[in-house]
Amino acid sequence: MSYTLEPLKVSNLTLLEVGQLINRHQQDIGLLDNTLITDPPLKNYLTTLFTQNTTYTQGLMKIQKDEKTELLENDDWVRDKAVTTFGKAIRLSLDSDDEAEVAAAKSITLLLDTYKDITLLPYEAETLAVDKLVAALESSEYSSKVNAINGTKYVARIKSANEAFKAHFSDRSTAEALTENTDNKKARKALLDYYGEASTYLVSMTNAYKTEQFTKTLAFINGGRKYYADSLARRAGVGKAQTEGEKM
Repeated sequence: MSYTLEPLKVSNLTLLEVGQLINRHQQDIGLLDNTLITDPPLKNYLTTLFTQNTTYTQGLMKIQKDEKTELLENDDWVRDKAVTTFGKAIRLSLDSDDEAEVAAAKSITLLLDTYKDITLLPYEAETLAVDKLVAALESSEYSSKVNAINGTKYVARIKSANEAFKAHFSDRSTAEALTENTDNKKARKALLDYYGEASTYLVSMTNAYKTEQFTKTLAFINGGRKYYADSLARRAGVGKAQTEGEKM
């Protein structure tokens, strides 16, 4: 039997959900006999991960959230999702059998390289960068290339998401929003990077030894991941239904 990690697009989780996921792992693994886990690297990974998560969640609470804050965070998540989805569409076009489509995808990829890590920028900087990106994609130089990869709908989605964000951002304190967004995004990335490293180690050791300290820990990790994977699937289903309803 080969052990694997339950599929979960952790990058699609909100700032709060990331902390909640790790917190659930900590609570579940805490149910195990405290003498079960004896592997030093695994113990260190778990201890460090949970300590980092405590710091991360405390950081999220430094600025008390109100309705506008939550709305702004959600708008930013939708915008980031639109940008990353466009990137995925381009990567698919790179594998096309149509030479013109591949050429167009390569050209757009070069453009996107100048906007690397755009979703990690502070709110205001990301807004300006997305405006410039959309303007470039809609220009005479790139519009035909966007059409060649059937990417018009993705560009429209990015533009719409950015406009929605700007409408709500104008009602918020810029200095407060920039500080919160920059710190939280960097903290989430650091936490998820370490989580990925710890998870890779756990899966490798589980397949190598298949002892209870590894199999039971992985089972709890996968249980939490499945819960959030199902939540993301339901969220995607609701979003799709709403979009189809708007078209009717």
